[in-house]
Amino acid sequence: MQDAIVATDVEGRIYWTSRAFRRLCGYSKKEVFGRRPDEFLGGKDTNPETLKAIREAIRNEESINVEVLNYHKKGQPYWVSLELNPTRGNDGRLTGFIALEQEIEGQENGFVATRAKPDPSSFGSLERSRKRGHSRTVANLNQGR
Repeated sequence: MQDAIVATDVEGRIYWTSRAFRRLCGYSKKEVFGRRPDEFLGGKDTNPETLKAIREAIRNEESINVEVLNYHKKGQPYWVSLELNPTRGNDGRLTGFIALEQEIEGQENGFVATRAKPDPSSFGSLERSRKRGHSRTVANLNQGR
C-alpha cells in the first residue's frame, strides 16, 4: 500500500490529504478538511500514552515515529506506523506538520516511539503548494529517507 499522507497547519488542522489516506480511514476530503486527525481517528482502544507522545512531539516541534491504533469511519480498528515531521519555512519557523502513515498488517500491541531530527528540505514543494493555496499537490516526500 502507498503511504497515506496528511498535511496540517501549525494548529494541527488538515489542509491536504493523499488519496491513500482517504482510502485507509474512509473519510472524504470535505470531512477531514480543517479538522485535527485526533478528532476522528482515535477510538476506545487507542493507547493514551501514544497520543501523549504525539502531542509532546508536536508541542516541541519534533519528529516522532509511533505505531498507533486508528479507527476507520465505519468503526473498524487498524494499526499504522506513523512518521510525523514538522515543516518549516525558509526562515526556519514552524509552518505545520506532515504525517506519513503505513498500515501494519497483523499488529497486536502497541506503543513504540522514537524521535528523529526532521529533514525540512523533504517537504519544500508541499509547503510551497500550501502557501499558493493549491488543492492538488505533487511532492516528493521520500527525499532523504
